[in-house]
Amino acid sequence: MKSNDLAPSKGPLWTEARVARLVELWSERMSAAKIADVLGAGVSRSAVVGKLFRMGLHRSEEQRYEAQAEGARRTSARRRAGSGRRGPPALPTSPLPPPTPCAVVPRLVPLALLQRSACRWPYEVDGEIRFCGHAAQGGRSYCPEHHAIAYAGVLPPLTVEALNVFGAAR
Repeated sequence: MKSNDLAPSKGPLWTEARVARLVELWSERMSAAKIADVLGAGVSRSAVVGKLFRMGLHRSEEQRYEAQAEGARRTSARRRAGSGRRGPPALPTSPLPPPTPCAVVPRLVPLALLQRSACRWPYEVDGEIRFCGHAAQGGRSYCPEHHAIAYAGVLPPLTVEALNVFGAAR
């Protein structure tokens, strides 16, 4: 059978030759997507599935299970081989460094009492969030010491335990 016998020329999509080839490929347990690729020229996977349904050709549960298992094996093999596409870079799994000590002893001001020009560096005190409270300079959100820490790198917030190390009692 020639490949041009399968390609329709402005005529019906399902010629006798295409239907015969469809049944032949289906009996070889080829997937609908692969059958569409073989038939080519305007035949989609959906067209193949629709035609098989209208013809009453169905796979048994065992055949479906085998096809799913084969697809899973191919997928895992592709994953192992690598597809060339790379996802986002993996984040380091090492623990974060301890909090950087700060020369300023915070005032631990609650949000309700925080002034507009005060440093907004957060501290957690007994489950509540408190703020440094020292004067922020130049319209910034932090005092000069906390500004230097904030823009030096990503660091975890200081906790009460870290404050106790530096002598800043509640």
